[in-house]
Amino acid sequence: MNKLKIDEMIIAAMKNIESNKNIKMLENGKIKSHYYGHVAAFGPSLIQTGLLQCIAFYSKKDETGRRNILKLMEKILEDTGRINKKPDEKDLFHHLRNQLKDNSYESRKRFTSYMMEACTACKLALRTFPKAD
Repeated sequence: MNKLKIDEMIIAAMKNIESNKNIKMLENGKIKSHYYGHVAAFGPSLIQTGLLQCIAFYSKKDETGRRNILKLMEKILEDTGRINKKPDEKDLFHHLRNQLKDNSYESRKRFTSYMMEACTACKLALRTFPKAD
């Protein structure tokens, strides 16, 4: 992981959290506590299950907000130029599925690294906001 890239991603994460328009994580200026758990669980899940399985799990619609964490990471990767989604790719899962069709080890390793950096940036950015009970 590259600290300079993570610093750039932290800034992008804070901007997206503060704007609160695409990803509704703030409630009265505070972050709901379950988001901290989702971000903390993302890294180990990515390592244990693999890139596409982890992204697919976090892409599911649910009430807990896992999908919002993935949307935040997607916005971070877009804002920092790590990914460039095509118009027909509706979310990060579809983008990665298209990018990894060649099944190359280098592509998987690169995207896994990007996701770990985005996860770290999210975790650090969330710590700057007060926690809702």
